[in-house]
Amino acid sequence: MIIKKLRDNKKQKAVTVDDVPKGRFDSVTEVSFIDEKYRKHRYRLYEYLPSTTLVESDYVKDVTKFNGPIEDSPVDIYSQEDGETVVDLDRLVHQVVQEFGEGRINVYKIGGTPSYESVFQRRFIEEIS
Repeated sequence: MIIKKLRDNKKQKAVTVDDVPKGRFDSVTEVSFIDEKYRKHRYRLYEYLPSTTLVESDYVKDVTKFNGPIEDSPVDIYSQEDGETVVDLDRLVHQVVQEFGEGRINVYKIGGTPSYESVFQRRFIEEIS
């Protein structure tokens, strides 16, 4: 599994939704997750098209936050739903924010069938509450 986060190396901080003009996003959705202490966490996901230039800078690059086996990953991608394995988007977003903070995160699964799978990409995460 590989987890990457967009970072501005000149400003020494992650690129967040506030750094990108709002007109560059294609859609906005909200997800929520209830943790083990029954607290509700809400997040806003800003999606953009693949050809969109987000930030004009030579210093904005993806930084690898995790690269290793899926068993050692700090986030859980899948859950069982009606006997099928599905991507648990709500839990994935919550765990990514808890582990790496807000910003643009890409999550890729390497190995298995198919050998490369993009699980979560082209989205900025903003914590609402």
